[in-house]
Amino acid sequence: MAAQWNLPALVSLADLGPLDESISQAAGESVGIHPVSRQPGWLVKVYKAPLPGEETKHLTELVNLPSIASDEERAVIAASTSWPVAVVADDPSRALGCVIPAAAAKFRTTFRPPGGPPAERALEIDFLALKDDGFARRGIAAVTAEQRRAVCRNLVAVAELLDRHRLVYSDWSYSNAFWSATDHSVFVIDIDGCAPVRAPNVYQPNWDDPLTPRSEPADRHTDRYRVALLVARCLTGERDRNRALHALGDLQAPALSEVLLDILLSTERVARPSLTALRVALAGQSYVRFPVPRAPLPPRPPAITVPTVPIQPAARPTPVGTGAGAGATGSGDGMRTATAIAAGVIVVLVIALCLAIAIAGS
Repeated sequence: MAAQWNLPALVSLADLGPLDESISQAAGESVGIHPVSRQPGWLVKVYKAPLPGEETKHLTELVNLPSIASDEERAVIAASTSWPVAVVADDPSRALGCVIPAAAAKFRTTFRPPGGPPAERALEIDFLALKDDGFARRGIAAVTAEQRRAVCRNLVAVAELLDRHRLVYSDWSYSNAFWSATDHSVFVIDIDGCAPVRAPNVYQPNWDDPLTPRSEPADRHTDRYRVALLVARCLTGERDRNRALHALGDLQAPALSEVLLDILLSTERVARPSLTALRVALAGQSYVRFPVPRAPLPPRPPAITVPTVPIQPAARPTPVGTGAGAGATGSGDGMRTATAIAAGVIVVLVIALCLAIAIAGS
């Protein structure tokens, strides 16, 4: 069970007391994420600069949203997200940071790569977008198709909740969610960066939405595309978008394949099916499909083949002798052997001649 936050929804850094060392290097909008020593299980995310008034307002609304959410939504928020519970500010109009829950221990695992030392780290959803051999190289247990689907179903439940409340996440990618290898739950981080209706179009390489220009903000339709792409990659173990699209047909789940293809290949942003439709399909239920204008399925990329280089045997000394053993060396080896013997004889004769001349001169 998650720790209970028992301080107000607006606190100052002084209220939190001395902060422990940051568990994260400065990245994105924060300079550090520090455990709150007075509140075990909670972290304070300190921003690089105070948020302007409008963004502070959005953060405050996020903190307050669970109070108006349904019981089912509150359960998703508590179990599967780093939802902020307090704004950190000395001035209520300028947030310095926020308080978020720490991820549970079940979202960490020990990696045991061949030839490398074991190392414990968060199990990012990045590691679900791998084939079985990718799991083996990292020393972690592979997952079944049903387990992949369970993780994706829990992930989409979070995305669906945000969509329902018109919150835009934008940066759906490999590193922004953890998953558990034990119960296949998820933990989505950086929720405090969500914005209502529209948000900056933030994404990692190979996560761009083909129907949303980089110069335009992200919205719920952008989020639907990126969530579907993440799910397709995690279900198939294929990171290449086109390979994942073709691999969807191998899932033996026609409804699921169809809704993912409708989202990813739709030629109209607003025609993309909802995340509710995706969650229903992930649960194995029927997908009632409405006509969606689709782009053609791109050509299947050629199979990747790793060329094998034959191992050359190490050179062996050439046997010298007579009879069957000598004959087995072949004529070329025999000539090289004879040449080497003749050279050795000449060297010996030259040395002997030099010694004789030296003795005579003395």
